[in-house]
Amino acid sequence: PSPPRARPRYQQGARSALRVPGSENRSAWTPSPSQSPSPLPTPPLSPGLGYRSGQARTPRRSRGAAAAVTIVAPGAGTRANAEAYGELGRGGEFVVDVQGQSGSQYDRYPPWWSQGAGAPNLDTFAKEVVDGKVLEKTDCLLVGSRGGQVVLPHVWSCLGDATPATVVINGGCAMKLPKPAPWPQSAVSLLLMGGQDNFRGGMSPEEYVADHQSRVPPGNSSTAILFVNEMPHMPQTSLLRLVLPHLLRAALQWKDSCQTPQREFDALLAALRKAKGYWSGRLLYTMGPGKWEEESFGIMFPAMECDGGMGMGAIKSMPARRSSHVAEDVGMFKFGIGMCATKTQPHAAASPASTYATEDSP
Repeated sequence: PSPPRARPRYQQGARSALRVPGSENRSAWTPSPSQSPSPLPTPPLSPGLGYRSGQARTPRRSRGAAAAVTIVAPGAGTRANAEAYGELGRGGEFVVDVQGQSGSQYDRYPPWWSQGAGAPNLDTFAKEVVDGKVLEKTDCLLVGSRGGQVVLPHVWSCLGDATPATVVINGGCAMKLPKPAPWPQSAVSLLLMGGQDNFRGGMSPEEYVADHQSRVPPGNSSTAILFVNEMPHMPQTSLLRLVLPHLLRAALQWKDSCQTPQREFDALLAALRKAKGYWSGRLLYTMGPGKWEEESFGIMFPAMECDGGMGMGAIKSMPARRSSHVAEDVGMFKFGIGMCATKTQPHAAASPASTYATEDSP
């Protein structure tokens, strides 16, 4: 019998209809003519920033070494936030591996999206990632935007509860998707969401968070949502540098111990409260099946006006640097589900197209 035909590899620099600024200067690649499948290439997107691409990795739980972090490039903002991602690989705590590249031939939605296309697309790319056994050597997975909408659901459908702990920028896996995400009961998922994200559409901040909470399986007890009022679709580099190490540590601890990583959450909140900036928002996390805890951060004062849909008083943030001890005191209050969130200018009602990646998306 003739040998099996090799599947095309997803390679660095392939062009697609989804254009990303700067992609015009990259040379196009074609599928490899090799007769045997090979692992996905891991392009060194930012030389000198600490990426360690292509190394053989074994989960840290079996070797007591640095945690292996795999970043799915399409949607994760690996160029805009290269500095933040690069720092992860310099301290010895994490080994960072980047899979794929934004703007490549497969960086487009699959056919069940109204603006989707046939193969190659993000769903077939996800299949290659799974088939390449990359995730078997991954301790923590990081996806963002369309990576959370398409790639992570495919990984969940293939690996189920064996999916590595995952940090999801923009919370795409918990949106209303054309196909509901097959969320595993014991998946460890930490969602980083922003109050200024176009994914929010016409929902208020409270409605936006509650909508994502509603899609977490009732039996799941290992999900957290970090909602930052000031974060747009592309997280600020300063914010990502601040919170990403804490989110990764919390995800890893949760996966290892099957217990809520309370100490790491406390460290995350302390870092946000002490940061010299305007970060404010909420951290929500499960303490058991269907049982959510919530804490706030940032200096917040009740306003006289109410935020339309929810009938609750809005709150306004003040710079934390005005009084660090006040910020610590105010931030220590715990609130039940449905607390007030920072009053922001409502986005225009979202059309179906507004949930898609655009040229300036990560």
